[in-house]
Amino acid sequence: MKRKGVIVLSALVLILWALPAQAIRNGDPESRVPYNGVGKLPSGPTHPLCTGAMVSPFVVLTAAQCVSQTSPDDLEFSLSPTRTARVTAIRIHPEFSGIDGVNLAFDVALLRLDKEVARNWGNVTLSAVRDVTTPTGVVATGIGFGDTGVGSGSRRSGALLVHQYVEGADPFGNPIPDAFVEVLPGNERNQMMCPGDTGGPLFFEDWIAGVASFRFVATCPEDGPGYYVTLKPHMTWIRDTLRELDPPGACRANDDAAFATDGGCKDLVAGRVWSRVAAGTLSQPNAVSYCYGLEEAGQSDWRLPTAQELSDLDAHGGATRIKLPRRAWSSTSGAGDPSLDRALRFDFDIHATSEIGKAQRANVICVRGAAGP
Repeated sequence: MKRKGVIVLSALVLILWALPAQAIRNGDPESRVPYNGVGKLPSGPTHPLCTGAMVSPFVVLTAAQCVSQTSPDDLEFSLSPTRTARVTAIRIHPEFSGIDGVNLAFDVALLRLDKEVARNWGNVTLSAVRDVTTPTGVVATGIGFGDTGVGSGSRRSGALLVHQYVEGADPFGNPIPDAFVEVLPGNERNQMMCPGDTGGPLFFEDWIAGVASFRFVATCPEDGPGYYVTLKPHMTWIRDTLRELDPPGACRANDDAAFATDGGCKDLVAGRVWSRVAAGTLSQPNAVSYCYGLEEAGQSDWRLPTAQELSDLDAHGGATRIKLPRRAWSSTSGAGDPSLDRALRFDFDIHATSEIGKAQRANVICVRGAAGP
């Protein structure tokens, strides 16, 4: 059961920005593949050092307070010295703004990266955002950066106990249910987030449970809980904004001359041709049959794509003239076992697969191998 407290935010909760940046206290160097899409927003004249996580090939999730006083021209996102891209667009969740001021400690932001740079990074694990409440009493993983003190600019992780959910209040005193998840040290090393970690993700299993926001302490070594903005209340905005900033689809702007079907497109990155989206929804077995029997653009060798191919279609996206469905069937069976009555469906809204029963219905887009330019 979730326990609740109440927090009324004021300028005091942003005290972290008056302190030197310092990575997660007593944290461990973090080089594991599942977290290699977590990077930093280097500090500048208008903004402090912050952390962010890539939630699509071109979009980073962070805290609103990290970017509230900046323009895209002032920001960069960096996974390493050789993988740094400028930010080309900023979107801040608007719910907790008031006519007499803005309290951005409540809020999250999405940043679009320069696609021509980020598309060449490769082998980046994208962080999943889901409409899920993390249970209390579990130990989650906080990830963050710092450019002085402990960590010296490297990615670090800390073990943090999900203690309770906390209600907030906006500048007018209006309640905001479950605005934050309060975390306590999750091991004997007393690990806790510090300056420079704000905007960083709190991972539980394979999804982001929250975005680092603030602490009620004057210095990082002091004892006291940390607070992460919970994502569940923001999920509709996150999904809609992801589709705005990074529309799914294989046809990038410079692919427009390579349309191979009347309504489908050719993916120059992966060498595949995609059909139009089928009308209506089908079960997975019927989706397999539909693609097998499809004749489009004078071709009949269409098939239902694998889950990886649908993921590639999403990852190679950009400005697009192919309209993709919200969810599409793949030919990949659940647990890799064709005898199971389950298969993987790809969700273009959240850039992830889910395993469901084959009798359920989803949209269908077909694929065929493409040769030549």
